[in-house]
Formats: sequence, structure tokens, C-alpha cells
Amino acid sequence: MRPTGALLICAALQLGSGRAVAQPCPVTTGHLVAQLENDMKGWSFRDSDDAYTAGERLLWSDVGMDEEGKGPLRTTWPYQQRKGSCLSWTLGLASNLYTPSNIETPDVQPLDRPYGSWLYGMYRITKSYQTPDPVREGVVDIRRADSIEFDAGILGPGAAGKYVQNTVHKLFRVKSRTGTGYKLALGWHHQLRNEPALNLQYLQRFRAAGPASWRTSRHYDVVVERGAALGTVFTWLNGAGVVRFGTYVPNDLGIVGRQMSISLKDVARPAGAWVPTDPSRSAPGRFIYVFARVEGRAVLRNAFLDGSLIADDRVDRGRVQKRAAVGDLDLGIVLQPLRYFSVAYRNVVRSPEFKSLPGDGLPDAKAQRFGSLTFEIGRLF
Repeated sequence: MRPTGALLICAALQLGSGRAVAQPCPVTTGHLVAQLENDMKGWSFRDSDDAYTAGERLLWSDVGMDEEGKGPLRTTWPYQQRKGSCLSWTLGLASNLYTPSNIETPDVQPLDRPYGSWLYGMYRITKSYQTPDPVREGVVDIRRADSIEFDAGILGPGAAGKYVQNTVHKLFRVKSRTGTGYKLALGWHHQLRNEPALNLQYLQRFRAAGPASWRTSRHYDVVVERGAALGTVFTWLNGAGVVRFGTYVPNDLGIVGRQMSISLKDVARPAGAWVPTDPSRSAPGRFIYVFARVEGRAVLRNAFLDGSLIADDRVDRGRVQKRAAVGDLDLGIVLQPLRYFSVAYRNVVRSPEFKSLPGDGLPDAKAQRFGSLTFEIGRLF
């Protein structure tokens, strides 16, 4: 037998044996996430507060179960623990606020989006799949993750959007556009009615590009996403692509975008998974990377444009012509300066979500922009 043939056979045997051995899942990877989003444009806030105006989320993530069935939760429904995969879950409380362009008037604005706020609790379960590294024995990479999120809450005055927005403006001394006092939203009495808000979201992510073996450092990768949302608040299909560049790009498939609750590390890394390392030690170290993300959505329902589902109308009797296709462009940076502390900032530009009705004489809605700041603290307990 030729030497090259023997080498190929040996390599195939090693690769096959590597696939057969799954790395054990971690027992605890708990971390706390706080996220703030705002459509501020400049430090004065004078031209902010229109369309998607603010969002706040507080999340706790941990592993679901290890291969022995141990974990903080006794169930990981709808997923089951299998060899070659790990489970993680996220619980959280969140709110989203939406307003028309001019909030400093009590008048009805039937040709703009309505006032609306959504307060909800969420539960997400993520299943990440292990892929053995063909070069380094005992090391695995996470190349795919599937997430299902259940959101349940209230849409309408019960979500306290008026109180949240005006309190924040007073605390941060946001100046009025029209006067000398604080900028207060005067039209919340026109907001969407109270109704239950239920939503189901699914997201599948693949690492589509990157070296077969990362060795001691990773400088780039490409992640592809596809998913869907179904519910009383949002119904859509979406697809996205993410490119990341940096030093020690982590093995977490990146930030989850759109209005799915965000976590920087929502996959459970198996014990043998690649993690950012300092060459002099084996513990996770510092990392920094920048990313660009492009997403497209085919929108069937958006409660903050279509109005209430139960009442089948808006309180202000207004309506707009929703666009069926919406796109997002995200540019951001993620930094882990300390072993168990990460921070991320992203700026999102969203294409117009609705257009003027024929004959109303108004210009179409413009693209909107908002910023997102996320803090994550790991291993508190």
C-alpha cells in the first residue's frame, strides 16, 4: 500500500472515532443579561421617539440538562437531550414601546402608526449541536443551534408604556421639541386596547464558514439564520446573514437579532468546546470582535401597525398600509474585557415598515434607527 493511502485511511479512522465520541455538556453556565434599546439620535434626544422607540429586557440563562439529566430545570420541553447536543434555557421579562413620529401632541394621528406597548415574560430553549474538530482530538465546535421562544404578556395600557416613557424622559431631562420643559408623550390615550399577547418564535442558526480548526485563535466566521414568528403580536418569516471579525471570536454563533430577546451566549458549550483562550492558560480569556448583520422579513402581522386583534381596529380609527417586506442592517461590537463580563453595542437601521395610503397627501414613512446596549455577567451562582 502506498504511504499516501495509509495516511488517508488513518485520518479517516481518527475522524470517524472523533465523531462517535460526544463531549459531556456543562453542569452550570448561568449568566445574567440586561439589555437597553432606544432610538436616540444624538445626546439631546430631541429628534428621537418615533416608530420602535424603546425596549428593555432582563434575562437569566443557564444549561438545561447535562447527559445525566441534571440541571436547574427538570424539563427542557420541547427538546430532549441527545448525544452530540447540549441544551440551554433562558427566562426573562421584557417590554417594547412604539409611538408615532410626533408625541408632543394630544391630537389623533390616524395616518401614522399608533401608540402601543408590550410587556411580556419569555421562555427560550436552545439546542446546540457538537461537531468534533478534525485536527485537535477531544475538541468540539458548535456549528448549529435551534431556538424556540414562547412569549406571553399584555399589549395595551396594562403594559405601562405611558408611565415608562414619560418617567425616563423626566429622569434623563429629555428636552421638549416645542417648549422649554421636558419632552412628554401626550397621546398615549390613543394607544392600542388591552389584550393578551402571545407569540411563538423559532430561529435556526448555522456557522456557514470558518477554518476547520481554529487552533489558538479565531479571527472570523459567517453565521446564517432562518426563522419564523407566529402570534397575536408578530407573524413573519425571516432570513439573515452575520459576518464577524476580531480576536478570539467566541463559539456562540453571535447575537440574536430582531425582536427576539437577546443573549450574547445562548448556547450551552460542551466541556470540550472551543472557547477564547489565553495561549498561556486554558481558562476563557478576553475577546473583541465587530460584526455586520443583514436581515430580511416577510411580514404577515405586526400589531403595532395593524392594530388590535380582538377589537379588529385602532382606538384612533386610523390605519396605515403595512409593507410586506422589511429589512434590518446591524453594525456592532462585542467586547469581553473580563473573564465573566461581556458588553455589546449595535446600531440598527430598519427599512420603512409602512407607507402612506393613496390620496392622503403625506410622504411615506422613513427608515428608522435605534441603538442597543447589552451587558452580560456570567457565573453569579
